[in-house]
Amino acid sequence: MKYGGVDEKMAGYYLGGIYGTLFLAGRFIGVALTRYFASEKLLRFYALMAALLCTLAIVTDGKMVIYSLGAMGFFMSIMFPTIFALGLVGLDKETKIGGSLLVMSIVGGAIIPFYYGTNY
Repeated sequence: MKYGGVDEKMAGYYLGGIYGTLFLAGRFIGVALTRYFASEKLLRFYALMAALLCTLAIVTDGKMVIYSLGAMGFFMSIMFPTIFALGLVGLDKETKIGGSLLVMSIVGGAIIPFYYGTNY
């Protein structure tokens, strides 16, 4: 299949390269921006931009899909570390269990969809 002038394999290469590069850049830029903006506000902005790019990928076609999904890497870059840090604020004695639960939720997000997709 060809969409946007590239086949699926080439689109995967483009997307992997664009996403990975922009994810790395977004992490460094995001960390730098936390010196000037509150983490909550920066996270809100990044989440909004990621949602808009996801919507753009859904409603468009061709290379725009590849570019918008790749650009999502930039805005997804600070999601986990920021959510993790904000999730531990104010837990005091419960910080260890709170951090453990946040990490376990990631594993649940990786395992549970697999079981939903299997036919037993």
